[in-house]
Amino acid sequence: MSFADPSLPAAAAGEAAPPSGKALDRAALGRAETAVRRNSALRRASFSIGARLAAVVLVTGTLTFGAIGGLTAMRLNRGLAEQGEALSGLSEMQIAEKLEGEARLARARLDNMFAEASRQVRALAQRSDVMKAIASENDVTIRELFAPAAKVAELDLLLAVDPEGHIVGASTTIDLLGVQDAFTASDLGASITDIVRENDRIKRRIFQVSRRLGPVVGQALGFADADRIGHLIVDPVFDDFGDVAGALIGLRVLAPVEATLEAFSSLARAGVTVLSSRGP
Repeated sequence: MSFADPSLPAAAAGEAAPPSGKALDRAALGRAETAVRRNSALRRASFSIGARLAAVVLVTGTLTFGAIGGLTAMRLNRGLAEQGEALSGLSEMQIAEKLEGEARLARARLDNMFAEASRQVRALAQRSDVMKAIASENDVTIRELFAPAAKVAELDLLLAVDPEGHIVGASTTIDLLGVQDAFTASDLGASITDIVRENDRIKRRIFQVSRRLGPVVGQALGFADADRIGHLIVDPVFDDFGDVAGALIGLRVLAPVEATLEAFSSLARAGVTVLSSRGP
């Protein structure tokens, strides 16, 4: 049995003594704290980078979608404006076509009305009693026959013309010489004379015109309004031998409110105005 020398130090007796448990705990705790701080710093750095990326993505997405939305809205507004203009133009064209069609229908109504006046004058010119009344050149006899005939035929005036082109009678009491002078002063005088001087029953010629009566002719015929529009028909009258016995003049004047056009306006639901070169 040997005993160590108590006079020698403990280190000289063998290996160094291991650290105590407290020292180990402090070292481990320090390392753990260091690791925690590193992890925390890494997490903060990672969060900061992620937040920045998210912010960049969010801002970029917002700007992108905003720009796309703005462009889409602009294109949509432009498209709506173009569609509105197109629809407006189409509506105007449709309205114009509709009004043009209605104007043509109104014109056809007027043409039919004047054509009916021409048929009535033709029917009267072929009556033997009318021929005899014109041949008599008696204004009283002519007026007594013409007045009811004009009313039935819906004519405003009937005039009798002798073979020389002179006015010899009328359906109303008017100044026959004044009418003759008014016709002579206008272009109507030559047209009337042409009908009675050169005509044939087989190749019958008539004269008809729609026109403003004018101040001279209108006043002579008993119409104070010179702007009245009338349809005048000159139809020859032949005797039993086929010779020209005279002529019959019929006049159909448009009323300020014409019943035919009023009826058409009610059906078409559109106003109708007859225009001449001087206006309505």
